[in-house]
Amino acid sequence: MRFHTDWRCFQESFSTDLKRCMQRTNIFLTEEQQKRLHRRTQEEGVSKSMLIRRMLESIVGDAEFSAQ
Repeated sequence: MRFHTDWRCFQESFSTDLKRCMQRTNIFLTEEQQKRLHRRTQEEGVSKSMLIRRMLESIVGDAEFSAQ
């Protein structure tokens, strides 16, 4: 699986200033979706945000690159 990463954003992810490379987004999940998301984050050892970004990238990321 390939993940697109803006190198500047990647470097800054180790600092406290993520606002320059990410935008906050809110989503609504069912209780069941929340449970599955939590379970998956525990299995993979990542945050909910990171897991959602990875899943989103795997779905729409490749389409972005193939259109260029």
